[in-house]
Amino acid sequence: MSNNVNHPSHYKMADDRDLLDHMVEMYGAEEVISFCKLNALKYISRAGKKDPKRTKEDIEKAMVYLEHIKHLLPSSELPKEKDDHNEAIDSFLDKLPERYH
Repeated sequence: MSNNVNHPSHYKMADDRDLLDHMVEMYGAEEVISFCKLNALKYISRAGKKDPKRTKEDIEKAMVYLEHIKHLLPSSELPKEKDDHNEAIDSFLDKLPERYH
């Protein structure tokens, strides 16, 4: 993924750490997980609509937020196998309102 998707420079703090790391320190993992879920939803729902040339980039951005969620979850909540991981993502996407499918 491009730097614009995975590690955009405009989200780096003065100490060169990612903004999400600071958010976890300030608000806790649970709040940041909610933030990431909402951002993933935003990018999934706008993919192909805001700028059709950036559909893939929007999907990649959603995936980055889903990966952040995976890393913030306690290890007991992480899927044990790849198939479980896919089921977790499918479950999240299934909960989206019909208009986002």
